[in-house]
Amino acid sequence: MTISKDPKYVCFQNGYGEHIVIFPNLMQHANMVFNLGVMGRPISAGFINKDLVCYGESTSLKLKAREEDTEIVKEMFRK
Repeated sequence: MTISKDPKYVCFQNGYGEHIVIFPNLMQHANMVFNLGVMGRPISAGFINKDLVCYGESTSLKLKAREEDTEIVKEMFRK
């Protein structure tokens, strides 16, 4: 198994839409969801590379990255 050094993310869905939280790869996805509390329901998770492309999966949440996540992340960083 290859361990990624890229940052991790979780995409949450709530009454306001879908929102991505990005965090260091040292933390487990499930722990981040627990620490964030009521952000919404986690719907996808994985890693983000230097080109802001979401990929992979979270084994602790049993969720995979989606193409839509990349679009959300790129919109977050658009100037």
